[in-house]
Amino acid sequence: ISRDAQGMATLVCRVRDTGDGMSQALASRVFQPFVQGETSTTAYYSGTGLGLSICARLSELMGGHISVESVEGVGSAFTVVIPFAEPAATAPAHGLTMLGGMVMVLCQETESGATLEAWLTRVGCQVHVLPASCAAHTWLCTSHPQIMVVTGEYGLDTIRSLRTICPANAVWITRNGPDRPAELESGIFEVSAYNHAAILAGVKTALIGPPRPVETTNGTAGANGKAQAEATPHSPDQRGTVLVAEDNPLNRMLIAEQLETIGWTSIVVNDGRQALAVLDQQAVDIVLTDIQMPVMNGYELLSAIKAKRPPLPVFAFSAVT
Repeated sequence: ISRDAQGMATLVCRVRDTGDGMSQALASRVFQPFVQGETSTTAYYSGTGLGLSICARLSELMGGHISVESVEGVGSAFTVVIPFAEPAATAPAHGLTMLGGMVMVLCQETESGATLEAWLTRVGCQVHVLPASCAAHTWLCTSHPQIMVVTGEYGLDTIRSLRTICPANAVWITRNGPDRPAELESGIFEVSAYNHAAILAGVKTALIGPPRPVETTNGTAGANGKAQAEATPHSPDQRGTVLVAEDNPLNRMLIAEQLETIGWTSIVVNDGRQALAVLDQQAVDIVLTDIQMPVMNGYELLSAIKAKRPPLPVFAFSAVT
């Protein structure tokens, strides 16, 4: 990273290799779509010739550029230069509502815990992830988070037990949870594990409290709260629901954030089988699926959807060319 006299920051990323290199004639065209090296090289390494053209386009969209220096038989050096404007110190991430506050996450699965930590950190929360309820009990004896986020491996009894130590609001993330926060009982909000926007909405609701008190009559507060939450109409900015099947945690997070930014609600699952389970329980507007996934891949998912729901639009993506 370098800075000019005005303090403008510029990111310079350079990658060198000791491969076959390329001629000056090829180097002058290599950022054009579908341009590749010699036929023998292409046959050996495969590919489509689109990768570098995509890099060039992305660099341009960010206000920068990409260049190459190459010597045949010696290797190549690719350089990307991107200028950066200094962001305002308090400016939130584009399209996201900043929340803040200390959050305890209780989650057995390492990957899921890391994903939740990344999501909540991105919106300004200070996150502490714990893998077991005994560790959570110990931690709560000396720490006081604003809210707790508990995944579906743990039941309501665990949440109630934790709240006897620290009476903070709690978000319970379950596979069968609703797409909008539902108050099961005072201070405990259930949301869907497959919906990124629902999880963030649950955290926001727990942090600021419900917009109005939930009536409690003969122990029916949870049911009434859930009915009220589910009766809340969709935001006019929401365009619909996208079911995303993707086994990579980072890709799941990025896709969910991008969809939220443009006004779509997402339900995120790890593989095709989980996607079919969601489709059996609720309607969605679009399916976005990876091709290479464990358990059930994108091809198998597409065949199953075509057999059950032919009109449902499905978009597939893959890193395989």
